[in-house]
Amino acid sequence: MAHFVAIHQEAWPNRLSELLATIRQSHALAPTLHPGRRTTRLFQRLGRPTQLVAVSEWSDEDAFDQFRRWPVFVKTVAVCGPPPRIEPLVALRRFERMEQRSTVASCVTVTTPPEHEAAVRDFLLRDAHQRVTSQHGLVSRELYQSRVVPGRFLIVRGWSSLADLERSRATDAPELYETHRRLGTTVERFTGALAAERSLLDA
Repeated sequence: MAHFVAIHQEAWPNRLSELLATIRQSHALAPTLHPGRRTTRLFQRLGRPTQLVAVSEWSDEDAFDQFRRWPVFVKTVAVCGPPPRIEPLVALRRFERMEQRSTVASCVTVTTPPEHEAAVRDFLLRDAHQRVTSQHGLVSRELYQSRVVPGRFLIVRGWSSLADLERSRATDAPELYETHRRLGTTVERFTGALAAERSLLDA
């Protein structure tokens, strides 16, 4: 069964280049060293380039655990910044316009109280999905739920341009704010550019 993981990480400024180089090298070596790695996208926060979010898909949980024990990964995590937040995920819904390519991503973490978890899950699966996928410039939308923190969701949306993302936020902000206020959710936003990628099309 496919295994999805998000890694939220911040690098020390003087270690950022080393961290990015190591990540890109691990992508290049994946066919030999980590054949269970299917896809990975690393996003670098706009305006704060030391903050990173990686979303990856693995063939199974054992494949990711093997990577997590890889000495290069262990050493890099130890010297390049504070311990990252590694969060296993369940994929709830994935949408992509294959003929387009995104240049910027919005990664939104939504945490809801237990009594509203089902309502928030349904809202993100249905109403929010239908609304955003009709908007100009949206390339992809993925919805995940944390396997370790009840009521926590991650929404990753890819956009053709930053202007498209900002237009969507301006249009949706009042209604979304009211929905989150009513359901008692907390929202953590991350806007980033693609810094590295490993796809199934890579040799």
